[in-house]
Amino acid sequence: GVVIAPMIEEVLFRVYHFRTLRAQMGPFTAILASGLLFAFAHLHPDLIIPLTALVATLAFLYEWTGSLRVPIAVHGLYNLGMFAAVHLQLSG
Repeated sequence: GVVIAPMIEEVLFRVYHFRTLRAQMGPFTAILASGLLFAFAHLHPDLIIPLTALVATLAFLYEWTGSLRVPIAVHGLYNLGMFAAVHLQLSG
């Protein structure tokens, strides 16, 4: 969840979906659309806004740097933080 999932999801959502959307609607709209697409794909209605914000940030980082390394690293750190928060909540 911290290494493999971010790599797979970033390739799928950044390389495939974001590039396709960017070619059709430009970078700004594609950043927002890819965020919404990712959020809805995770099937957590209560997380649509935070996931959209996270993925819009990841798409912006990809657009800005032109590299998948930064969004993969940020995505992995986010997942690590979520795992840690759940673990602390369950153990506390």
